[in-house]
Amino acid sequence: MGSSQLFRSRAAALAGVLLALVWATGAGPACAAPAITFAFEGAEGDDLKGLLRPLSRVRTLDKDATEREIRRAASADVKQFRNALRAAGYFQADVSYETAAATEEDDKPSVSYQVTTGPLYRIDANAFRYLDEAAKPRPVSPEELGLDEDLVKLLKRGSAVASDRTAI
Repeated sequence: MGSSQLFRSRAAALAGVLLALVWATGAGPACAAPAITFAFEGAEGDDLKGLLRPLSRVRTLDKDATEREIRRAASADVKQFRNALRAAGYFQADVSYETAAATEEDDKPSVSYQVTTGPLYRIDANAFRYLDEAAKPRPVSPEELGLDEDLVKLLKRGSAVASDRTAI
């Protein structure tokens, strides 16, 4: 193999790796405008929309998706969104959706999610209850337990309660 062939071979391999990285990071065609318009109603703030948007299966559908595929993806999205909201401390959240077919004015079908978060649950107090008797004193606070500093912050009064943080 000549040096120019070796160079072209390596250049092609490098281009393939770069293309794979671009697609994997979402900077390539996957980040192009979605083939289906979707919106959130009631999800106040960019934080909630930022939490939910990446979870959507609807945004990954192509322009040839059938109405049934769109409804199936939207239904799956509702379950994902409810789980994500619950994990963020919105235990009474509800999510529903409506679909609309493409029209002459808007050549894309659309999905509109109605999000009702309910209250954000916050930690009011911590209590450590031991089920057995011990001769020596036991820790009674997150700090005394020697927990990671970030976890201690999450357990402070006023922090949002998240379902993945309710038991240690």
